[in-house]
Amino acid sequence: MTKRERMHRALDAALDMARRCRAADNLGASRIDFSTLSPARNASARQEKARNAAAFKKLFPEGGKELRPVRTSVNEKERLLRTAFELEALAARGMKPVAYKKKAAELRAQAAKM
Repeated sequence: MTKRERMHRALDAALDMARRCRAADNLGASRIDFSTLSPARNASARQEKARNAAAFKKLFPEGGKELRPVRTSVNEKERLLRTAFELEALAARGMKPVAYKKKAAELRAQAAKM
């Protein structure tokens, strides 16, 4: 599973959890708590941070572990091949086609030597 797929899966889980929380609260979370507002109707930075932390705990009781990306070590060969693939994709879309194809070929040759 790629990093992008993990990110999309985590965001989908977060949206699903948010929908369930909103349904359970009957939209109570979207109401403004005027007790936390200053006279100028602006929340202070501390209040904003506390409100965001409370909302995060409510949405993610496990601490949001599913949102944190899992770091995997990537060896040099995989990094070179991934960069070559990205350069070829850019060239296919018309961005510096000659230069990017040439650089991708160099990176693939360098990865093949490893």
